[in-house]
Amino acid sequence: MSAHAESGATLVTDLSDGVLTLTLQRPEARNALSPRLVTALDEAGTGSSRTTRFGRA
Repeated sequence: MSAHAESGATLVTDLSDGVLTLTLQRPEARNALSPRLVTALDEAGTGSSRTTRFGRA
């Protein structure tokens, strides 16, 4: 299991058993998208790969 969270992070990532979990951390804004959060989601998605039971997607 690998978790990544920075102080003041808007996004926490956790990679466990091949499953990437993204947790939004903006409760004061009800997790509304902000430019910073969109960038964090983009960076998290860029670093992951999609694999299905039929192979890579």
